[in-house]
Amino acid sequence: MASFFNSFRRRGRRPEPAADQAPELALDQESNGDPDDRSEPEQATDDQLSVPESGRHSSLNVPSDSSRSTDSTRPPSLLADFHNAAPGMSEDAKFGMVANFIHMKQEEKLWTTGAPGEGVFLKKNRGSYITCPETLEYDGSMTFEAIHQLNVKAAMTIKTKVIEMLLSDSEIPFVQINEGVRLQVIPDIEALPFCQKHQSAAFVLSKRMLVVWEDQPHMLVKRAADIDDALFNMVCQGPPLNDKLDRDDPKNTYFHWQGIHVESEKDERRSIVIWQPFFTASTLILVLTALGGGWRQICIEIAMDGGFKRLLFLLCVIPQLWLGLFFFQALVGNFAQIVGCVGHMKLNTKVYSGKAPFRLCATELPHITIQMPIFRENLRTVIAPTLRSLKAAISTYEMQGGSANIFVNDDGMQMMSDEEAKERQTWFDENNIGWVARPPHNPDGRIEHKPLHNRRGKFKKASNMNYGLRVSTDVEKQLTGPRYDWQRENNDWSQQQENDAYSAELAAIIDQNGTWADGNIRIGDYILVVDSDTRVPADCLLEAVSEMEKCRDVAILQFASGVMNVTTSFFERGITFFTNLVYTQIKFAVSNGDVAPFVGHNAVLRWSAVQEIAYKTTERMVLPVRDETEEQNLVLEDVVDPETGEPILDEVTERAIQQPVFETKDEEVEKYWSEETVSEDFDMALRLQNVGYIVRLAAYQGDGFKEGVSLTVYDELNRWEKYAYGCNELIFHPLSSWPTRGPLTPLFLRFLTSGIPLPSKLTIIAYIGTYYALGSAWLLTLSNYFLIGWFNGMLDHYYIDSFKVYFSIVCVFSALGNIALALMRYRNNEGSLHGNLIENLTWVPLLVIFLGGISFHISHALLWHFLNLDMSWGATAKEVSLLPFFEEVPVVLRKFKWTFLWCGAVATAMLYCAYGLDEMWRIRFFTPVYPLACVVVSHALVPVVLNPNLMRFTW
Repeated sequence: MASFFNSFRRRGRRPEPAADQAPELALDQESNGDPDDRSEPEQATDDQLSVPESGRHSSLNVPSDSSRSTDSTRPPSLLADFHNAAPGMSEDAKFGMVANFIHMKQEEKLWTTGAPGEGVFLKKNRGSYITCPETLEYDGSMTFEAIHQLNVKAAMTIKTKVIEMLLSDSEIPFVQINEGVRLQVIPDIEALPFCQKHQSAAFVLSKRMLVVWEDQPHMLVKRAADIDDALFNMVCQGPPLNDKLDRDDPKNTYFHWQGIHVESEKDERRSIVIWQPFFTASTLILVLTALGGGWRQICIEIAMDGGFKRLLFLLCVIPQLWLGLFFFQALVGNFAQIVGCVGHMKLNTKVYSGKAPFRLCATELPHITIQMPIFRENLRTVIAPTLRSLKAAISTYEMQGGSANIFVNDDGMQMMSDEEAKERQTWFDENNIGWVARPPHNPDGRIEHKPLHNRRGKFKKASNMNYGLRVSTDVEKQLTGPRYDWQRENNDWSQQQENDAYSAELAAIIDQNGTWADGNIRIGDYILVVDSDTRVPADCLLEAVSEMEKCRDVAILQFASGVMNVTTSFFERGITFFTNLVYTQIKFAVSNGDVAPFVGHNAVLRWSAVQEIAYKTTERMVLPVRDETEEQNLVLEDVVDPETGEPILDEVTERAIQQPVFETKDEEVEKYWSEETVSEDFDMALRLQNVGYIVRLAAYQGDGFKEGVSLTVYDELNRWEKYAYGCNELIFHPLSSWPTRGPLTPLFLRFLTSGIPLPSKLTIIAYIGTYYALGSAWLLTLSNYFLIGWFNGMLDHYYIDSFKVYFSIVCVFSALGNIALALMRYRNNEGSLHGNLIENLTWVPLLVIFLGGISFHISHALLWHFLNLDMSWGATAKEVSLLPFFEEVPVVLRKFKWTFLWCGAVATAMLYCAYGLDEMWRIRFFTPVYPLACVVVSHALVPVVLNPNLMRFTW
């Protein structure tokens, strides 16, 4: 594969990492040796920095590119720069000093017998290691060659009497460190490059020794000592003597020495809870009662004056029912949280897991692929900390007997500069992470040296993930195809042969259409989907796999998430409160029997179920057509230099050779995520439930799963616009399609006729209705201003003015809602009652301003979809930009100019109606003025008072 990638990069498809561009990591104990962690020191645990990526697993036999030396393409090591060394000391001397110090500790602890192949290995740069003793490289033991191919930064060997005793059994498959935790055993040193690297240690059976490796040299001795202590404790049949091995010690996050529940393979019987259907029925009773009261008044009026024109109010019944459903649902839910049952939030039901399942105890656990779509986020401050968190989880899972790999779908690499692309490739390569990067959006060929490619969808995440999965499945189809059947049938199929076949097939796939890819991109039994700003618990994969294995009808296991704050701004903390509030309400509803949501990340998907609901579409594919013969013909047409004999290329011919030539061809493409809708997660969940699978919410990890929230008001408004656009897209066609296709979409009709329980359908419809209620607020309030202001007393009694609606919303949401939330959390042992009340009331002003000022923006998204106008959103910002006051002001004016114009126009109209009109037509009284004034003021304040860059007043 190395030779392929050399030629591949030379052709300009994938830039080669430059040797002088590799970032360096300081060997500093305080910073854990990595400047990436300066933005988030609490996340930079030893485990996350110490465990390299696994390239091979037992269930899929996934090859590892890093298992073979690729000196010609591998970048320099991300190793220490030893800033504290003596001035003027050479690099070799610095690394030699550290290697000698570690070797001294090795001898001090009697971890070596001095035999060939025993010692310390320290990576200096690409393909270059410092060893101690220096003879390790030439002693013929093959240990140096194996470490070189393993591509780790620091490694050492340990050989003690305890290890020799443990490895006396030549058939031992692994060494059980503790119940549920084990370390791998490999037959000989030649197998070391193919081991599970996240375990950071491997017993070598033929040499009766242990090899330990680390990402940070200063942590190598500590890791080796921890393993040695654990081995001694295991032999003595006692608990760990070293407190550092206690799972409750927050400083020890890379060894989760814990037992597991060994139970029968069947999980406990899960009941069906019917509290939510009862609450939904109560909601319908209240809605129908309210509407019935209004129609009772209409009937009385018709009986008195015979005015049948009032029957036109029938046109308002469905919108009233829809917009009012969520209001009454919230009212019922508030009373349920105050006086209802909350104990089921810690129990397991059919669609909810409040407590962790009994863990599997099997020789081989299923393989998990962690899929992470990314765009142009910062590698150092956003992507790398997330990947370290994932590597920590993989390390724990591998030591429990499982295997996993990370699969990054990089949508920004081919749009970056060469330096930025090289940096990402370097980091992925050093950490053994598989990745796929598709070509940039270039449907009309305007981007030179890039193939024609259409990145479909208004929100590109779905098409990005589809592209990555398609490349992976194309490789898998070739590997399982007839080309290799005869080798498998004749048992002539080794791991090395599979590695070679994988490399060849991946090379063939990515050479077709401008794709960049490298590493292990094969898919396991389950897929954990995460975002680029996610943190996962170090011990989460085994529990997820155990639950999915025992419940075969679960297609999606959605984990409840906490919030990862990256700033201390009041706006981010307010959105954090709101996000936690939403997840609390979701957990309460689902534990009551509602259908679990799928939010598109922090969820485990069953790969076989996703393949079952895949669909095929016809797309115009781009394929290369020029071959080497055509290039040679182009060259031969030019003049030959008489001195060198080399052809002299004119500028046109040289550009023609460098510019790949592609042809378009319509092909049938298999897709998994919907690219036609913004709400691809809802579409995925609906299709899975239509074929009999269920979605389950897991809350037993608490806040272990963390996700980022919007850092600016701009991103939060975009998020609400995207949700509103997606909801409208789920239900209605654009207005121009109504004559031919009807108003309702096939997706919504499938939803109505699906097997989802009726109460859950009503809950989802009520949730969607909130966007229409918010979007119509400014228009209805403006209409109410003139109706009540000019025709007060002449309107039909069926009409309820905006002030009464406003007062009801304040009572139900701002007052009763906060009290109910505080009581429910208190009853569920989540904080004290007064503490919860204070927290809830603290954020009332922010939420009142924000929710009161988004109506115009939501209506903009709804209207744009109805008119079939283009609207797209990029990835949410993962880092905050701290701009001075006078630089932020133009940004606000540019982004909110139409909002400010509307606010100014309405405010001017209100002043004119109050003072400029004749006395008979003036609108001055409180009832019509206050609701509209609240809407105008909230819209004007949102981009100002909720903008930390303006509120800091820095310049």
